[in-house]
Amino acid sequence: RKEAFLKVFPQGPEKLKAGQLATFDMGHTMHWWWQHRYLGPKQELWGGWFCAGCGITTTGFMPMNCSCGRDWRYGMQYKEPLVENKELGYMGHTDGILVDRMSLVKRIFEFKSISPSEYDKLRKPKGAHVIQAHAYMKPLGLTEAMVVYQNKGSQCEWKINDQGDLTASDIKIKSFLVKFDNDLWKLVEDQVKERNSAVLELEQMLKD
Repeated sequence: RKEAFLKVFPQGPEKLKAGQLATFDMGHTMHWWWQHRYLGPKQELWGGWFCAGCGITTTGFMPMNCSCGRDWRYGMQYKEPLVENKELGYMGHTDGILVDRMSLVKRIFEFKSISPSEYDKLRKPKGAHVIQAHAYMKPLGLTEAMVVYQNKGSQCEWKINDQGDLTASDIKIKSFLVKFDNDLWKLVEDQVKERNSAVLELEQMLKD
């Protein structure tokens, strides 16, 4: 029904308020920080790294000493891996591919920044994010994904020590390992195919 209404009554561009834009920008900044200041320098984020100094993209871990001499802190830009499923007709970019330093297992990395109220209630990865992880795992041939949630309003717990000073305690991050579920993916795949078929039928109805 939604597809039908949108095709018959096209919607105009969404009007975003300043607060929405600021919220989105905060999420984008946190993504960038994880890629370029945490996982990249730690040599755990695999993918393409573009150097602004020489214009060359290197596939692998973050180059810390590019031959052109450009400082990695100002020159390296992570290129999020492209994911495309031609059969189902979707494409996107995952936040990255993690490589376990001990086992060398590759995992999809999906980072989500969420509000303090959502963070406190979170006990497992959200269903939509589990499906999103599967949509990335399938075309890339991976069987595991790490979905990481960070509280965007408060970075850690704070405690008062014996001297009455505030001290930082546990960081407010929750991570969940998602393993590929063939039964779940079969259900999602069938739903996508059914939706695509319905849209084609709708388009033909509108032409007629």
